[in-house]
Amino acid sequence: MTISDEGFPQTAEGNGRLAAIRDWLGRFPISILQLGFRIGVGMVFFKAGILKYQSFEFAVKLFEDEYKVPILAPALAARMAMINELTTSTLLFLGFATRLVTLPLFGMISVIQIFVYPTAWPDHVLWGSILLFLLTRGPGSLSVDQFIETGVRGSQNAVARRLLDRFSSVRAWLQGFPLSVIQLVMRIGVGLAFFGSGLSKYKSFDYATQLFTEAYKIPFVNPAIAARAAMVNELTCSILLILGLATRVATVPLLAMISVIQLVYPTDWPNHVLWGSILMLLLTRGAGPFSVDRIIGRHFLKRP
Repeated sequence: MTISDEGFPQTAEGNGRLAAIRDWLGRFPISILQLGFRIGVGMVFFKAGILKYQSFEFAVKLFEDEYKVPILAPALAARMAMINELTTSTLLFLGFATRLVTLPLFGMISVIQIFVYPTAWPDHVLWGSILLFLLTRGPGSLSVDQFIETGVRGSQNAVARRLLDRFSSVRAWLQGFPLSVIQLVMRIGVGLAFFGSGLSKYKSFDYATQLFTEAYKIPFVNPAIAARAAMVNELTCSILLILGLATRVATVPLLAMISVIQLVYPTDWPNHVLWGSILMLLLTRGAGPFSVDRIIGRHFLKRP
C-alpha cells in the first residue's frame, strides 16, 4: 500500500474485479472533492452569517434568550459570530488561507456544542469532519492557496520561498493526522444526517408524503411510494455507513437519491454538495480501517 501526495491510501491489492473497481474509483480527482467540501461547509456558515446580517436585531435577541454565550454581551457575540461566519466562509469558497480559517470555525462549533446546543452534536460532527479534512489535507489544487504556492515556488523571492518551506513542515505535520479517523467521523456524520431524515419520515409519514406531493414532485412516482422509498433508503444506508458495512455500495443509492431530489428541488443544492462530497469520498476512497468492511476483508477475504 502506498500513499499519494494528497495523503490518501492507494490500494495495491491483488488482481480481481473488485480490486480493479476500487483502483478505478480511487483515481477520481480528490481536488474535486476538496472543492465540494469547501463549498458545502462554507455555505452552511455563509447562510448563517447572512441571516444574522439581514435580521441582526433578531440575532441579538436569540443570543439573549436562547444561545446565552457566557461572558460576551449578546450584541457583541452576535456581531462576532456574523463576521466570523461571513469572512471564513468566503475564504473557504476561494480556498485562501484555508487551513487557518478552519480554526475559528472549530472554535465556534465548540462553543455552540458546549454552551448552546449540546444536542446538535450530529451536525457538529458532520461539519467538523469536513473542517478537519481541510485542516489536515488542505484545500486542493482548485484553490487560491495552490495558485499562490505554485507562484512562490516558481519565483526568485528567497524570503517568500523560505516562509513557504517553514509552512510546508507544519503542513506535513498536519497531514500526519490519521485519515482513518476522518473517514470514521465522516461516516458517522453523514450517516446520522440521513438517519435523522429517514427517522423524521418514519415518525411523520403523512407530512413526508405531503412534501413529496407539493415540493419534490418526482415525476412518474406516487408521492407516498417515493416518500417510503426515500425513508427505507435513508434508514438502511445510514446504518450501513455508520457501521462501515458495504460502505461503497451504500453510498450509491444515497447519491442517486440526492441527484433526483436536486433535479426536482434545486434550491437545496448546498446540502446536496455537502452530503454528496462526503459520499463521493467514501465511494472512491472507502470506509477506512475502523469499519466492518476492513474486518471482513482481513479475516474472511484474507486481504491485507
